[in-house]
Amino acid sequence: MDNKINHKSCLVVLHGLGTSSRWMERYRNSFSRDYALIIPDLPYSPDSGLDCGKSVEDYSDKLFGSLKNVVRDEIILIGESLGGAVAMVLSQKLSCRKLVLVTPSLGLEGSFLPTFMKVLFTPVSVLANSVSGKIVKYDPDLGDLSRKIMASMPKHKMLDAIVALKRFNAFDIKPCCLPRLLVIGGKHDRVVPEGKLRLFANKHCADLYIDNESGHHVAVKRWPDVETRIREFLVL
Repeated sequence: MDNKINHKSCLVVLHGLGTSSRWMERYRNSFSRDYALIIPDLPYSPDSGLDCGKSVEDYSDKLFGSLKNVVRDEIILIGESLGGAVAMVLSQKLSCRKLVLVTPSLGLEGSFLPTFMKVLFTPVSVLANSVSGKIVKYDPDLGDLSRKIMASMPKHKMLDAIVALKRFNAFDIKPCCLPRLLVIGGKHDRVVPEGKLRLFANKHCADLYIDNESGHHVAVKRWPDVETRIREFLVL
């Protein structure tokens, strides 16, 4: 990201935990014609450096440092899962015109310790197979990519990211602090339940779309619908 973005509207897309910028190619394929895309590897990606950080604020600060001298005009932010949490914080540091959150992480509640211990004692390969197994039935190639990316992820980055989520609570963000907002979720998402998404969307007067056929991987299983919703929102 060395050159100024001087043409088209700038669209920054942020990936979630256990993935990398390679996972987000569907956004590049769909939006690069109309927008100047930036799809970075976030600190918790296996494709980034060794340093991760243990808060969503850390992640957004690192990303802000790399973006502030690249983009000069208002940007559009899209964040998936943990990338959604980072996008919420980053939108308050950069001039952000619109924000799209796809199954965004809203923070951890009582599940922190069981989740942390499960990740601590489970081999990364087992975690990778578990996640990719849910994706491969929708898209075999993407499922295989998911397994390869997650299997290469250092365990400390997963643990640090879980700590970061424990410290983050999206409901602490004051109303009217976020830009114009679209929230996309899956009806059967157990990571970010529909009820919490509705509460969050109501708090921030967001446009809300819940897909009745999917769970946390709505952008994989139902990409044509998700893409259409995003496009409609961006042109409003």
